Amino acid sequence: MTTPISSSTFAVQNAPNYYELLGIESYASAADIRVAYERQGALYDPTHGATMGDDFAREAAERRAQLEQAYATLSDPQRRFAYDQQQGLVGTEATDRRGISNREVIWTIMGVLVGLLVLSLVYNLTAKRTSQSTISDRFTVVNFPAKPVVLRTLGGSSFDLKAQHGKVVVVNFWGTWCEPCKEETPALEAAYTKLHDQGLVVVGVDMFSDERNQYQHNEGHVQAFTQQYGVSYPIALDDAGSVTRDYQLYNIPVSFIVDPDGNVRYIRTGPMTVDDVEQMFRLLKRS
Repeated sequence: MTTPISSSTFAVQNAPNYYELLGIESYASAADIRVAYERQGALYDPTHGATMGDDFAREAAERRAQLEQAYATLSDPQRRFAYDQQQGLVGTEATDRRGISNREVIWTIMGVLVGLLVLSLVYNLTAKRTSQSTISDRFTVVNFPAKPVVLRTLGGSSFDLKAQHGKVVVVNFWGTWCEPCKEETPALEAAYTKLHDQGLVVVGVDMFSDERNQYQHNEGHVQAFTQQYGVSYPIALDDAGSVTRDYQLYNIPVSFIVDPDGNVRYIRTGPMTVDDVEQMFRLLKRS
């Protein structure tokens, strides 16, 4: 059975589309509707009839009536909503409420994106400040040329800090009698193993003058310590205590973090962790 079309529905289906008539989108704002109405009205000004002829005058009058109807409908929120429902542009008032137009959706999305960008900037800035705060809490921030470190090493070789130019170097002062050093050594070894191939150098400067004079230790004690903790990074022996004096040490362990240009940038008094070493390396290494 065919359902007859009501006269009102027939009229809507055959009437010109008000949005197309005004030359605007269905999500146009009230201000856009007003501007479009005035622009279209100017095109069909009755004063043009005298020069354009009777046919134009009749068409202009018909179009002005349509524009008036379109503007009267679209400029009234309730009538516009009813019209949009008839056109299938929105759902029922209970489900749509005409609360969000396409334009509003676009602006909402843009607002969300801007908000996410702001949050990202704030997060990065806060993370950076937190990182800097953490560094200053754990390290002394300095910047001065590293003093020479030229020492013999266990095994009969030698270590020259100047020869490490272009690399990040952790110059760690320690001794076999130092309990915090025993805690720190595995962390230094783990960091060295992880980052050595990327350009990290760790050198353990044993305060060998104190080893001999205060603790009656010899190289065998130092060798046993490194074997016990599986140390693979070079161990330099400060026989005369001259490097220890140059760096003005009073307590150990102490680590001087040297950048690729040969400048001491950070000093850590007390044991370092793997994360400490890795953080220093990431901050100072050359890209």
